[in-house]
Amino acid sequence: MHDRTQPIDRPSRRVLTSLAIAAGGGVIALFFEYFVLQDLLAPEPHPWKSNGSPTAINGVSAHGEIAQDRGIVRIKGTLWDKADDKKGVLLIIAVDDGKNVSETRVPHAQGAHRPMNFEYSFPSSVKSITVSECLTHPTKSNEIRDCSDEPLVIWPYRAP
Repeated sequence: MHDRTQPIDRPSRRVLTSLAIAAGGGVIALFFEYFVLQDLLAPEPHPWKSNGSPTAINGVSAHGEIAQDRGIVRIKGTLWDKADDKKGVLLIIAVDDGKNVSETRVPHAQGAHRPMNFEYSFPSSVKSITVSECLTHPTKSNEIRDCSDEPLVIWPYRAP
């Protein structure tokens, strides 16, 4: 008896071809998820620490996370006054949008050795975001006495 089945018609060939196509589609889906969807669905926060600035003011500490999510840059952090120097503490967040530089001032009003949490959001179209630590008059947060010489750039994020 002569086998008239073509090699293409064999069920095992069809199964192997289907598996190869499915595996290829799975690999493509994994690459798509890793390179495209991961940033959209689960933005990864990046840590920042003000004492990473070359000239940090003594007794002031600020740290937190910065993340980009759906066109918004979110900054979360904690500001500490770690010294009993009878001075106030201020964190200045400067945002450069390419045309203007705007400042957001975060005064610490909790007293020495107490953390103060803060959270701010900015559009992701901004060119840069920097933070500066300052010492102020104990009761007048607008009266700045000393600031770190060089602001720390926290956006765009640069890995250390």
